[in-house]
Amino acid sequence: MRITNKQLKRIIREIYGNSIGSGDPNQEIFDWAEEGNRVTIAGKNVWAGLGNRSGLHSYADELTQEKWAKSGDRFMKKIEKLPAGTEVELKRYKNKNRDRGNWVTAGTVTTIGPVQSTGPSAETPSSKRMRGIVRDLSMAYNRDIRANEITVSLYQGSDAPFHGKNWEVTIGKSRMLFNDEEDDEYAEWDGNGWEFYTLY
Repeated sequence: MRITNKQLKRIIREIYGNSIGSGDPNQEIFDWAEEGNRVTIAGKNVWAGLGNRSGLHSYADELTQEKWAKSGDRFMKKIEKLPAGTEVELKRYKNKNRDRGNWVTAGTVTTIGPVQSTGPSAETPSSKRMRGIVRDLSMAYNRDIRANEITVSLYQGSDAPFHGKNWEVTIGKSRMLFNDEEDDEYAEWDGNGWEFYTLY
C-alpha cells in the first residue's frame, strides 16, 4: 500500500508530535480540521470532517484537501474570533467495521481569543500570514509559541529591511519584523537597528 505525503505527515505527528492541548490552540484546531477530522463547539459541528474512509484510499486525502482549499480560510477566521476560554472538541472517526463507525473525542483545547493588535489602525495580518509568523517564531525560539504571547501591529517606520507591508511583533522584550509575504526571513531590533535573520 502506497502512503501519501499527507498520510506520512499525520503518522509522524501522531508518533512524535505534542499531545492535544500542549501547543498553540488555534494551530491545533486548524491542523485537526485540515486533516479531515471533526471540530465541535458546544455540541455543534463547526467543521464536519470526512467520516468513513473505507475504500476511498488516496481519494480521501483529495477530498479533504479540496474542502480545506474551499472553506479553510473562512473556518480559520471564525476560530480566531472566538472568545478566550471557548472549549473546542477535536473528534476523529473510528471505524467499527468496513461500513460503520462513529465520531469519538480525541481531546479538547481551549481558545486564547483574538490576536492582540496595537497601534492606531489595529490592523492585523491575514489568518494565513499570522499562522506563518507564529510558526516562524516557534522555530526561532525552539519552542511552541502561542498567539496570545505576542502583540502585532503594522510597522510604520521607514527603516524596515523588507519591501512592502511589514508587521512588528513584540514578544517579551524583543521586537521583530516580518514581511507580509510568506517568507523564512525576519529582522530583530538590536538597540541600534534591525538585525536580519534567515530561518532555514
